[in-house]
Amino acid sequence: MLIRLKHIAKSTSTAEVRNLFNTYGVVKNIIRCPNTSFIKMKSSKRGQIALNNLHGMKWKGKFISVRKIKSCTSSPVCRTSIGAFRLI
Repeated sequence: MLIRLKHIAKSTSTAEVRNLFNTYGVVKNIIRCPNTSFIKMKSSKRGQIALNNLHGMKWKGKFISVRKIKSCTSSPVCRTSIGAFRLI
């Protein structure tokens, strides 16, 4: 399952995002962008549990938005000052 996490603090690290989602299941990959992260979880069932529990939660001083990415035909791309990253 592919998940988009929005409205997170810029100071949030990839490790912190991984720890948050590892509570609910195995995280295969993460792309961290400013204010947004894309998380690929191994199990769709566990990903849905994460969605249900995390959406709207206050984390690190912000209310986060957790949504499933509906189309898995192409993986998301995060463009930064050092290049573009694609979640595989």
